[in-house]
This record gives sequence, C-alpha cells and structure tokens, in this order.
Amino acid sequence: MRQVHLLASVPADQTGDKPLRVRLTVTDATGKWNLYDAFAQPGQKLDFNVSTLGTSLVDFFVNDALVAESRLGAEPPNAYEHKPGPSPAPQASPPR
Repeated sequence: MRQVHLLASVPADQTGDKPLRVRLTVTDATGKWNLYDAFAQPGQKLDFNVSTLGTSLVDFFVNDALVAESRLGAEPPNAYEHKPGPSPAPQASPPR
C-alpha cells in the first residue's frame, strides 16, 4: 500500500473565469476509480491524500480532455503472483 499527497492545479481557461469540468481518475491494483469529478475554477488548487495499492496512475482530465498523467509508483514484476519454487532437497538424517 502506498499513501501520497497529491496537489493538482486547474489550468487557466481561455474563456475567462467559467468553471471547468475536472476529473481525476486513479488506476491501481484494485481497479480504476474517480478521485474527483466536479467543476472547479481555473487556477483552483485541488489537494488530496491518496492511498493506492501496487503500480498506480493518476489521470487528470479537464472538459474530458486528458491534460496530465502521473505515475504514483511501480511494483516489481510478479509482486502479486505466487509461483511455487522448487521443493527443497530432502535432508539426510544424522546418524544415531
């Protein structure tokens, strides 16, 4: 499990101070979920504490256009796969 502090700034819009639809999605080992999906003012700061599991990505959308993608962390390959290893060789019993 990974906990991070995420600070996102809504970009300035060419149309003035009109609110923009902002969506932040997180993809991790548990699936994909919305962290934030609402309107925000241009220049507004969005501040979150996020808990994720495994390799994690955050996608930042403004008016349904992807404007940024950040990797929060990466797990080594096979971190969640259990593959049985070879059985240990039998030990010879000590002489009595």
